[in-house]
Amino acid sequence: MRAPWLWENLNKTDQQRLVKALKTTRQFKPMFSNRLLLSAMTEAWDTKYKPNQDWNHAWGAAPANIIVRKLMGVEALTPAFETVQIKPQPDTLRQASLQLATLRGPILVAFNNTPERFQLHATLPANSTGVIYLPRKKAKSQVWQNGAVVKAVAEGNFWKITGVGAGKHEWEVK
Repeated sequence: MRAPWLWENLNKTDQQRLVKALKTTRQFKPMFSNRLLLSAMTEAWDTKYKPNQDWNHAWGAAPANIIVRKLMGVEALTPAFETVQIKPQPDTLRQASLQLATLRGPILVAFNNTPERFQLHATLPANSTGVIYLPRKKAKSQVWQNGAVVKAVAEGNFWKITGVGAGKHEWEVK
């Protein structure tokens, strides 16, 4: 089993707590180095499955794309990020930020996450639109955008907002 496949599919199945546990545990040797944790990984779970593995294989950076696409939730829905999805999945992570270079310009995403509220700041480049997903804190929580209550559609464990234009935006779920 390859690490990129593992991280991506655990995230797809809403297993963020397991992903976090795997990324921070020291139980999976030699797959995770005690010294390097997740910055370098072997190519297989054990040398009995692949005796010629090394710590320098190119896919050892698998978590880098998972941070962008799953933790921060930034994915192109159409070519060249004309339409971009932002669907952060923070679980218990308190805060994170990201700047992603695209052909249309940088996409900036930052969140603050507490048990009571979730706050997302995003900047979309010119000539792009966004579909924004915000983690639902409670079934009766409200979504605020740039200081005003907005209508958001409940979709699974998220609130969904479509048609978000280019520029700076701030959302809050409380």
